[in-house]
Amino acid sequence: MENYLVHGYMPGSFLTAVLTNNLMGAVGSADSTNSERLPVIVGWIMNSLPSGSYGKYDLMQDWCRDKDGRRSEYVKRIEDRKVWNILCDDDNKINRGI
Repeated sequence: MENYLVHGYMPGSFLTAVLTNNLMGAVGSADSTNSERLPVIVGWIMNSLPSGSYGKYDLMQDWCRDKDGRRSEYVKRIEDRKVWNILCDDDNKINRGI
């Protein structure tokens, strides 16, 4: 999933089916672990992924191609948040005398 979201690599058949709302394809290509966790995976996608990165095959292709810079913008937000979390954690360590 990281390679898809960050680098724009097309995922395998299971994730492609999930990301494109292809229930039959997702169930048919899932291994036993993914089959059991399909509701959790779908919930995570709906609650965590940016709109425009899933829903239809064309949206996936646009995401991978970084159409309109949408993937680049997402990656920048993620990187900025990581840096901010590191800085906040360092400040907390300093404030606690660690």
